[in-house]
Order: sequence, then C-alpha cells, then structure tokens
Amino acid sequence: MKRGPDFYGRTAVYRLYNEAGDLLYIGIANDPEYRWKMHKLEKWWWHEVARKEVAAWYDTRAEARAVERRDSLAERPRYDRYLPQNRLPDEERQARGEAYEGEALRAIVEDIRSGAFPEMTSLPPERDLANRYGLARITFHGVLVQAEKMGLVTSKHPRWLVLDPSSEAAQMVGAHGVVYGLAYALYGLHTPFRKDDLIARIRMPKAAAAGELGELRKAGLAEAKYTARTTVLWTLLPKQLPPTLPGWRSVEDIPLHDDLF
Repeated sequence: MKRGPDFYGRTAVYRLYNEAGDLLYIGIANDPEYRWKMHKLEKWWWHEVARKEVAAWYDTRAEARAVERRDSLAERPRYDRYLPQNRLPDEERQARGEAYEGEALRAIVEDIRSGAFPEMTSLPPERDLANRYGLARITFHGVLVQAEKMGLVTSKHPRWLVLDPSSEAAQMVGAHGVVYGLAYALYGLHTPFRKDDLIARIRMPKAAAAGELGELRKAGLAEAKYTARTTVLWTLLPKQLPPTLPGWRSVEDIPLHDDLF
C-alpha cells in the first residue's frame, strides 16, 4: 500500500530536555510515548533526558515535519539530525558509545564485587539496571554480555545470575548448569531437599527447573527417592559417583530435616 503524505494522521511535535533545561532533541510521532521507548533503545544519549514535552499536535505528518524542521533550525537542539554540527563522525560516535559502556561495565563489576548484588542471586530486570547505570536497555545488554565473559554473571537463568568465579558454586554452574549450581549453593551434596522448595528459592519456572533436575538424574548427578511420607526428596551427587553405589544409604535412612516439612 502506498503511503501518501497524510497516511499517518495526527502527529505530535515533541521536545526532550536534560536536567539543566537544555534542549536535546525535537522530534515528531503519532504516539510520543511509544517513540520515546524506541529512543531509549536506540539513542546513545538517552541517559541525558530528564524531561519530555509534547509541544503541539498537527492534523498531518507533513505539517508536523515542517514545524520540526523550522524549530530545529531556530532552536538548535543538541542532538538534532537537521544540524550538521551535531552529527558526530562515525568514529567519534562509536568511541563515545564504547566509553559509556565501559563506564557502566566498571560500575556493575564494582557493585557485584562489593556485594551490592550477592552471589547466586538474580539481578534486577535489565530495564531497571539500564536506568540505574544510565544506558539504553539494548546497550546495557551488551554490558551484561561482557560481564558474563568475565565470569561474573550467567544468562542461563531466566534472569541474569550473579556468580563469583572463584567459588565452588559458580564452578558447578559452569560444569553442570544453573539448577545444579544453585542447589549446590543451597544444600550441598548428599543433603535431601524437596523440588518445590528448590524451585521457590531459585525463582525459576517450574517446568524448566524440573526438566534440568531430570537431566541431572539421567547424568548421575542427582537422585530422587520417596520417603515414608511419600514425599520425593532429591539429593545432589558428585560427578565421579554413579547414581547408586553398593552400601549407599537410601533417603529413608537419612535423618529428616525439620525445615523441609
């Protein structure tokens, strides 16, 4: 379908400002709220935006575009595309973006190592973290990927999971997966636990966690047995041991933990 000049209908002209009140950008949109969400993902300078203002609505996009261009040339917003002096060379734009990412990476690494985000706990949602460290969400995702390469987080959990590369639990995550590593951190080896208790504590979808436990049992890294109360208790096994050994005590013979019932 061919789009004529009035295809988009009513269009708003909006302005973005920083904390000092400096004009950063003038743009147009049929849905300003949605457009700002896209800017947050796309604009490297979005962290500077402190105030958003819809200046006026126009019946056609062509009218709004004309006002946008006129006001941009007159008011000279810092990041407006109509002003050649505001167009950074590709190399400088890339350098600035890398500098912001590097600063955010150093900040989150410091927070992880200082205990602000404890080991074996999940990070807040990416959107919240991006706001905290002053980056667009899609840019901050790249920061987390770099932190994962450093062994400080893993994306194998539904949310990013904080790791201490020097800890046994983190090594277990790397060797046998998130469920094994989290269960190891909570219970250790040979200590019985209920599946539902584990799932509630590690905050993973039930089906995903149960599936991983099943794979661990097939690999000889976990076993499940019924107690006298017909409750299934799981235990983690070290890799060097087979699923069962001669003389291995059953779960029924292990003293029950009061906190599990």
